Amino acid sequence: MIVERDSGFAKLNAAIEAGEKLYPNTATDGREKVRQELRQHKLNWESLYDDLSSAQRKLEVAVVHWTTFDESYGQVEQWLRDAEMQLEGNVPLRSTLEEKKSQLQNFKVLHQDVLSYQRVIDSVDDKARTLVQSSSDPQLSNFVSQTGARYSKLCSLAKVGFLIKKFG
Repeated sequence: MIVERDSGFAKLNAAIEAGEKLYPNTATDGREKVRQELRQHKLNWESLYDDLSSAQRKLEVAVVHWTTFDESYGQVEQWLRDAEMQLEGNVPLRSTLEEKKSQLQNFKVLHQDVLSYQRVIDSVDDKARTLVQSSSDPQLSNFVSQTGARYSKLCSLAKVGFLIKKFG
């Protein structure tokens, strides 16, 4: 874009110079008309350049937003899979009190881990919602609803698992 901008600006300057060379051979009314047209072309060029620069900045910001969302989404997705495997898997019954206490402690830690992950889920959901506003990608809306549902299910599983192990 910068190369094209410089090339376009050079062409504009060449047109202005060519227009200015017409002044000596042009009547007064014609000179003013040439000046106005050259001025208008320069204003149009500046406006186009400003619009392109603004679009480029917006695009760069959007790329940063998508990149951070994509990285966060990957981390959340991996964490959700790992937590689902831990909570949905069969938990073997333990025979000794010490083993049961250890298993209960592991469930307490897992339960706290699931509950503490709420901030991360909220942060990624906020990023997705921001992107939904500037994008027509239906997968983002699906992500928000699916991730929330999966996380809620994990919270329920962790709570039930914790209670079963504690009182079961």
